[in-house]
Amino acid sequence: MFKNKKRIGFFTGLGVAASIGSLVYASYKATKIVKKKLEEENIVVKVKSIVSIMQKDNRVTLDFSKLIPEDWKHMYVFIPYTSHSEIFEVIGFEWEEIYKTRIKYDDSINLLLFTNENKVVRYIEYPISYGDFGKLNADEYSRENAIFEIVNVDGNIELYEKVGGEE
Repeated sequence: MFKNKKRIGFFTGLGVAASIGSLVYASYKATKIVKKKLEEENIVVKVKSIVSIMQKDNRVTLDFSKLIPEDWKHMYVFIPYTSHSEIFEVIGFEWEEIYKTRIKYDDSINLLLFTNENKVVRYIEYPISYGDFGKLNADEYSRENAIFEIVNVDGNIELYEKVGGEE
């Protein structure tokens, strides 16, 4: 009987350790997801701050090479309702996190993808209310050319490509 209590105690301890391990891992994954979302929202907050500056200055430069700290070479812009297969075709590879985005069914965002070596290093669901990338001439920009002007025209926020980069 004493051996059975030891065995039960061992398995109980093992179960508790496994439960704690699962909780720690789940907490780590949740923290990682929350951190990524906060980083993304921080970019949007920065853009929102830039847009609010326009109350004083009607023309503001938005340089994504300075806003996005990761190492990226291309920025892709997708308009609302773009299908996942169309995005894969344009960027040249499949990207699993696409299913976490709202681009396929949300008309209030443009999806900006920042890539390097067939890998998405950052994505932003960019609110159209801060400027509509869908009205621009291109859907792909190099890091050097991912510079835009946000212009307040009679209370409407408009977005333009900044030709030649910074002046």
